[in-house]
Amino acid sequence: RFTERKYDIYQEEKCQVNVNNVVAIEQRERDLKIMREDHQLLALKVLFTEEQVACFQNNSQCTLSGEQLTRIGIVQVSHDGKPHFIHRTFAEYYVADCLVNRLTEGNNTSEQVHTFILKDIFLEDKYRVIRVFVDGLLSRSKISNLVLKQYGNRIHDLREDNDKILHRAAFEDNANIIGFLLDSVRAGDHTDTVKKLLLKKDEEGLTAWHTAVFYNSVLVLEKIWEWAEKKMTAGCLMKSESVHTEFVHKYKL
Repeated sequence: RFTERKYDIYQEEKCQVNVNNVVAIEQRERDLKIMREDHQLLALKVLFTEEQVACFQNNSQCTLSGEQLTRIGIVQVSHDGKPHFIHRTFAEYYVADCLVNRLTEGNNTSEQVHTFILKDIFLEDKYRVIRVFVDGLLSRSKISNLVLKQYGNRIHDLREDNDKILHRAAFEDNANIIGFLLDSVRAGDHTDTVKKLLLKKDEEGLTAWHTAVFYNSVLVLEKIWEWAEKKMTAGCLMKSESVHTEFVHKYKL
């Protein structure tokens, strides 16, 4: 909304355009789509290596020039002629927007992208702000079962090296990422992997559920319980409740 408002201000004040007429509205939609794609590409280039950007199979060049992008107000051109965001947070938002857009549109992506998202974006400390934006965008996004299955299969393949991915999301209260991960593994029909992720303990002996309790991640607690109540077997629920009772007794909660 911020970017859209900046565009409207530029059109009204600099170009003297009536943004409410039909032609202007249609042009606005086209311009905003191009701006969004260009901002996404620029964000990828700012935060990632050339090899990582290439994995996303984006166009190598922006449609708009650096000068045109600067007119919107969130991009500047440095002395060497390269465009950059006025604040890193804009880049982090547009990376998240790109990732979730790929998920919702079901674009064909390689296992490299799946792995990069699961092992880097969802786990590394430097991408924490991106995860915040991803979590928020997922709350109003619908992901196809095909995409969920693709990610579920990759989570299953990476289960030995990535078995604490739920702990990170629980620690940061990213409930929608939790939902995406669990839905993905279930879509891939990897029941054992679901159980492994939910019951995996960290160095302190805490499961993702316990981590959410420990850090008051209420939304994650609600998401895990809601998901388990609807989609897991009674036997697994009983085991989860047993582990939870043991945790409460151990830490005198």
